Amino acid sequence: MFIVRRHRPRRRGPAIGAAPGLGVLAAAFGPLVPRRLAGLVAVAADQDGTHEWSAGTWRTLHATGATAAAGGGGGGGGNDAPAVFQLASITKVFTAVLLADAVAAGLVRLDQPVEELLAAPLRVGGAPVTLRHLATHRAGLPFLPESAPDEPDFDPRDPYRTYDADRLVAAATAAATRDHVRPGRRPPQRYSNFGFALLGLALARGYGTSYEQALHERILAPAGLTDTSLRPSRPRAVHTDEHGEIIRPQEFAAFGPAGGLWTTAADLARWLTLLTESVTTDTTGATGTTADPEARPTADRRRVRDLVRTTMAPQVGTNRSGLGLAWWLSARHGLASHGGGVPGSSSYLAVDQNHATAVGVLALGNSGEHLDLAARRALTGR
Repeated sequence: MFIVRRHRPRRRGPAIGAAPGLGVLAAAFGPLVPRRLAGLVAVAADQDGTHEWSAGTWRTLHATGATAAAGGGGGGGGNDAPAVFQLASITKVFTAVLLADAVAAGLVRLDQPVEELLAAPLRVGGAPVTLRHLATHRAGLPFLPESAPDEPDFDPRDPYRTYDADRLVAAATAAATRDHVRPGRRPPQRYSNFGFALLGLALARGYGTSYEQALHERILAPAGLTDTSLRPSRPRAVHTDEHGEIIRPQEFAAFGPAGGLWTTAADLARWLTLLTESVTTDTTGATGTTADPEARPTADRRRVRDLVRTTMAPQVGTNRSGLGLAWWLSARHGLASHGGGVPGSSSYLAVDQNHATAVGVLALGNSGEHLDLAARRALTGR
């Protein structure tokens, strides 16, 4: 006997590119404010250009220590002095693009053992960890160094603050004797901020400069991201808990390559535009005319655009999902995405590779819950 189950078809709503951008963003993200979040800024890019929608309220912290109200309006930005928001783990996407640049420049090899660059052993389960392992969370390394909670200056509310390069390398050396997961063995994913911190340090050694300088000169400046940095000069959006109390932002120190970048809504729009260009460029390097007048197709910009495309290429995974270099890939929806979160702030970024649209959201408040679902709804209508 066969049992037939009837399912109601899922209602599909409008998606970016199929309807006015602001309306789609409001429909997707509006239900999250202010019930779960204190405020957010959502940005989308499609063939018509970029769209910015904001709701809720937040405060900004200036260099003088003074705070001011900002945000709200539902139509895009209520602050004359644009605030910077912490990207948190979305920083890993930028670190992966820097890795692609270093490989293209011949400075490193994707399957190069990291210990060759750090001049210190990095072996997990007796096998050498490679740059590819780090960039795909397949190194077998823990989220944080296992010794971190036992150190006298460890603060669980700000766990990265005390790490400099030397301490990071020492932790990597200790990992060889503390962990017995073989790198690359399935199941492949073991999400690791520790691994991406080491990746950034290894790249800095490959470039012969600091991670911050290499990222700025090779990726951020060519992409036109003038206000994206590890140490922002613009007012910072204040992180708050569920009661509206201020939370001190985490200081990533040597973990900057894993989560330390800050950005503005305007820079996020420029980055989304570049992401959409990266998936519409054909094999000859030609691309459609961008709707962003600031996105001039300079040689350096084209180089970054092409590097981004390489990071979205599948490295590991199944027919339904997988990993690029940092990116989480969904074959079902055609999306490449990454999220981020620190106490009081969260973020999410997704690119529809089939339709050349992208959404990014920067949220402040008690939870980043459902940002991924809202972004997918904005892109796909479901």
